[in-house]
Amino acid sequence: MKTMPNYEETYFFRGYPYNLRRLEVEDTFPLHWHHYVEIIYSMQEGLIYEIDGERVEVDKGDLLFIWPGELHGIKQQSKPWNALMLQFDSQLLTQRLDFQRSAHLFYNTRRIQSSENQELVTRIQQNLHEIQRLSVEEEDFLEMKVCRLIYDIIICLGTSKMHVYGRHGMPKTAHKQQVNRQILEACQYITLNCKKKISLEEVADIAGFSKYHFSKVFKKYTGSTFFEFHNKERLRIAETLLKNPELSVTQVALESGFDSISTFNRIFKQFKKVNPTEFRAMYLHKNV
Repeated sequence: MKTMPNYEETYFFRGYPYNLRRLEVEDTFPLHWHHYVEIIYSMQEGLIYEIDGERVEVDKGDLLFIWPGELHGIKQQSKPWNALMLQFDSQLLTQRLDFQRSAHLFYNTRRIQSSENQELVTRIQQNLHEIQRLSVEEEDFLEMKVCRLIYDIIICLGTSKMHVYGRHGMPKTAHKQQVNRQILEACQYITLNCKKKISLEEVADIAGFSKYHFSKVFKKYTGSTFFEFHNKERLRIAETLLKNPELSVTQVALESGFDSISTFNRIFKQFKKVNPTEFRAMYLHKNV
């Protein structure tokens, strides 16, 4: 099997769909990527990550979210690690209809600062510590209790993002709230219809903007162009389908909304740095 450089395999404890550990030793994490979700609660200052080429500074009390397929690593740390790190199987989320409809809200989440959203950070921090306690004491129905806490984290995050949508923390004026709703409606439409042929003009009309103004506002709010966002949503479907070995790569391409296998291969490698066949091989190898 050909292995992609930087790919990290993780085996979850006892076959559960999650790991939680406290990082207290000085260590370095070079650039790598994986199939699972990673949430880090930092209890130290001076932690700097690189995630898909973006420099992210994490202060004490902040939360960091790393999503499947993102190339990331620690660039700098001033002290030995002091953090809680939760890793869990992305299928806990991707198989849920509510998550599928609002996936863009989560994938645009990178860092949550305690200084800006103390209530949300405290709630998630409490859940992480409760997962840690449950795991140490090995309570009955451990997996179900932990999964319930993971879902609570995601529900709290999603609810918070629904209230104020936009990666730049824009003020809640009436106009801004209206624009938020319009862009959110556009994102939901793309997510639910990404397997179809949808155009920039079509989505702009649904959102109530001219296509030129929509392109500018959409990029500002989501961090992606319409075409990048559309392709990312298709690739999320493709990743799930590739985990089924009974589907050919061509079938996956077509069922994900791509017109041709060549286009699918090109876009998949552009975003994932690996072709669909290699992605499937690594996933199947991980689950042997």
